[in-house]
Amino acid sequence: MSATEPRYTLRLDLFASAGELQISEEELAGDRKEELARLLEDLSALSPAEVAEETDRVFERHTFALCGPCREVLHARLQRCRAGATTH
Repeated sequence: MSATEPRYTLRLDLFASAGELQISEEELAGDRKEELARLLEDLSALSPAEVAEETDRVFERHTFALCGPCREVLHARLQRCRAGATTH
């Protein structure tokens, strides 16, 4: 890609979605100190690599630089996805 060509930036966030979150009045009223302490203890027992692995299971962020032709290919594939066609 030359410095004079238009460049496009693609940002991709891939994250876990648990569906609708429902919290009861009891849960809101409860004391979460013990639960948070246990979670922090569990987390502190993990190595940095294990923490990174667990984080990647629920969230990833990527940024790509695209040239004009690559942007057009991606755009066309996304349009087919929206229309219900496969992109394979």
